[in-house]
Amino acid sequence: MGWSLEQAAVVKRYMTIASFFAVVGVLFGVFLLASGNSGGWVFLAMIVIPYVGIALFLKNMRKEQPGQS
Repeated sequence: MGWSLEQAAVVKRYMTIASFFAVVGVLFGVFLLASGNSGGWVFLAMIVIPYVGIALFLKNMRKEQPGQS
């Protein structure tokens, strides 16, 4: 049994919100690096690695769902 349309819509909405915050986080990390703060690399990693992991997980889940595009 695959995701219902409502579940797929909720996942899409949450990924849109997460994408927005990831972009804001990346911009803030770049700002930290540009201002000479080496902690910007750690901040970037804390934003990018979980986001990419979740995106790949959801992409894999979507492929396995019957009838979902």
